[in-house]
Amino acid sequence: MSKTLLLIARSAQSSGDLARTLKSGGFGVELAESERRACDLARSRQIDVAIVMLEGNSDVDPALFRDLSALVPEIAVVGGRNSRARGLRDCLPGLSAILSEVADPKETARRVRQGLDDQSDGTAAVPPVPMMLGFDGCILDLGGRSFRNAQGRDIPLGRAQFSLLTALVRNAGLVLSRDYLRQVVPGRGQDAFDRSIDMLVTRLRRKIEPDPKSPRFILTIPGEGYKFNVRPQEVAATEPSQASSTRPLYGDHQNQRLAIVVLPFTNLGGGAEDNLFAEALTESLTTELSRSLGNFVVGLKSASPHCGNSIDIRKLAIENCVGYAVRGSVQLSDTRIRLNVQLIDARSSTQIWSDRLDYERDDLFGMLDRIAATLIRTLEVKLIAAEARSAYRMSSLDSTQLTFCGWDAYNRRRSLGNLRQAERCFTAALASNPENVHALTGLALTKSSYPYYFTDEECACDFAVAEAAALAAVELNPDLASTHYALSWVYTYSNRPELALAAAERALLLRQNHAHAHAVVGMANIFLGRADEAEHHILRALTLSPCDPFAYTWREFAGAAKIYLGEWGKAAAWFHSAPEAERSHPLHNFFLAAALAGQGRSTEASTAAQRGLALAPTFTLRRFQQAPLGNDPTYLAQRQRICEAMREAGVP
Repeated sequence: MSKTLLLIARSAQSSGDLARTLKSGGFGVELAESERRACDLARSRQIDVAIVMLEGNSDVDPALFRDLSALVPEIAVVGGRNSRARGLRDCLPGLSAILSEVADPKETARRVRQGLDDQSDGTAAVPPVPMMLGFDGCILDLGGRSFRNAQGRDIPLGRAQFSLLTALVRNAGLVLSRDYLRQVVPGRGQDAFDRSIDMLVTRLRRKIEPDPKSPRFILTIPGEGYKFNVRPQEVAATEPSQASSTRPLYGDHQNQRLAIVVLPFTNLGGGAEDNLFAEALTESLTTELSRSLGNFVVGLKSASPHCGNSIDIRKLAIENCVGYAVRGSVQLSDTRIRLNVQLIDARSSTQIWSDRLDYERDDLFGMLDRIAATLIRTLEVKLIAAEARSAYRMSSLDSTQLTFCGWDAYNRRRSLGNLRQAERCFTAALASNPENVHALTGLALTKSSYPYYFTDEECACDFAVAEAAALAAVELNPDLASTHYALSWVYTYSNRPELALAAAERALLLRQNHAHAHAVVGMANIFLGRADEAEHHILRALTLSPCDPFAYTWREFAGAAKIYLGEWGKAAAWFHSAPEAERSHPLHNFFLAAALAGQGRSTEASTAAQRGLALAPTFTLRRFQQAPLGNDPTYLAQRQRICEAMREAGVP
C-alpha cells in the first residue's frame, strides 16, 4: 500500500514539481499552504509522512512540529544546506532532514523520492549507534544518558538538563535561541517570555562548569541565546561499562519505562465464578508476562491499593516504578466469555492499544490458557512497537532501545527490507552489549530467515552466525523459551529438522503455550516426512495467537502440509482463507499455484504462479529443490510431486 504524504510549502511553485514527481512514483500527495491547513488535513485523513519545505533561511514555527508530531508518525524537513534543517534533525528526535537547494525543485524531488523509496518496503534509517562525546576531560555519554566530569565523577542530570546539554554540545559553536531550545527540551514553556530555559541553564552550569560564575562551556550571547564554546570530540568506548554488561535487558527499577503491572480484571457479571475467572486471568497474565518479555512485573500486592473503579495511573507509575499497565474487564454468560483489554502508557496515562475479545465458553482452564497466550503475544507486539516509536524519536539509542527497534522491524510485514533493518538494529545493539540475550535471539532469527524468500539476497543468510547467536542466547539464559525457539528456527532452515524438533520441544517445556514453538514442531514434521502430523501443531499455534504477525507463515505451512499429502482442495482452502496482506509473500502464491494445478484449475494456477514470479523473479524449481530443509525420502518424494504441479502452473 502506497504512502500518503502531506506537503507543507508556502510557495506553490516550489512544491508543484515535487508533488508531481512523488505522485508519479505511486505516492499519494496532499498539499497545504499553511500550518493550520496542514493540521486540519492531518486530523481528517490518514497521513504517513509530513514534508515541511523551508525556503532560504526561513525559521520553523515550534507549534507546527508540536502539533504535527501528535498527528503524523513521521516528519521530514526539506531545506538548503544553509537552512536550519540539519540542526532540526540533530536536536528534534524523529525528524528527517533532506538537504538540497529548494530553488531547484527537481533536485529536491529526486532527493525526497529517493529517501521515501528507500523506506517504501518498510526499511527506515537505522537508529544511530550510541556514542560518547568528550570535551576538556568531560564525557557526555549519549547512549547511556550520563555525564562524567574531568575528575571522573558521574554527575546526575535530570531529563531536561541532559536534553539541554545534548542540544548545546551537538551544536557546539552555534548560537541557539531560547525559542529553539524550548523545542528540544521536554517540559519547557512555549510562551515567548518564558524564562525557564535561563533557569535550566543556571542549574546546569552549577553541575558541569568548573566555575559557574565564570562559565567556560555554556556562554550567554546577549539578545540571542546560548552557545557551547568547546568543540567536542567523539570518544571511542574502549570497554563496556559495568552497568551495560551486567544490567538485565528488560526492566529493573532503574529502567522504569519497561516495567509493567497487570491490574486486577474487573468482573462485570457479578457472580462468584466470574470473580474466580477474573482473578485467575490476572494471575496468569502476570506470570506469563514475566516469562515472555522478561519484564519486571509488579505483583498484585504492590498494585492493590490503586485497584478500584478510579485508578490514578500516573501515581501508580511513580510509586511502583512502572512504565506500562494492563487492565480490563471480564463478562461471562452461559455460552460466551467477553473480555475488554487495554495497554496503557502509565507515564502519560495514554492508551496504546485496546480490544474486545469474544470466546465460546467450554473448559474454563483450557480457555484460560488460550486467552492468556493470545493476550500475552498481542501485548508483547504492541509494547515492542510503542517502545520502538519512542526510541526513534531519540537522537541516540542504547542497546535495549536498538533491540526494540530490531524486533519492531522483524514483526512488521515480512520483506527483505524489514529483515535488513532488523539485522542492522540487532547488530548495533550487540556492539553496545554483546550479552544482550534478546538481541542475540533476534539476530539468530533474522539471519536464518533470508532463504524463505528465494531471492538473490538469500546469500545474506549466514547459518554459522545465526547458530552462534542462538547458542549464545541459550547459554546466557537457558530458562527463556524464546532462546530455544530461535535455535529451533535456525535448525529448521539449515536442514536439521530432528534438532529443530528437540529445541522446539524444549521451548514448550519452559512455556507450554509458546505459539511459535508449536508452529516449528509442525514445520519440522513436514521435513521429517510426517506431514500428516503437521496441521495439528500449526492449528495449535494459530489458536494461541490468531493475529500474530507471523500467522501467515503458519497458514502457508498448514496449506503446504496438505499439498505434501496430495490433498489439493484442502490446501487451496488454506491459501484462499489468508488475508489479502498475506498474499504478498512469494511462497504463498507458488504453493497456491501447485494446489490449483493439482485440482486441474490451470488458468487460476497460472495466474497464481505469475503473481509469485512478479514478487520473486529469480525463483525457480531448481532453487526450491536445493533449499536445505530435509533429506527424508518421504519428504523428498512429496516435494517432487509439488514441483511437478508448480511446473504445470508455469513456474520455471
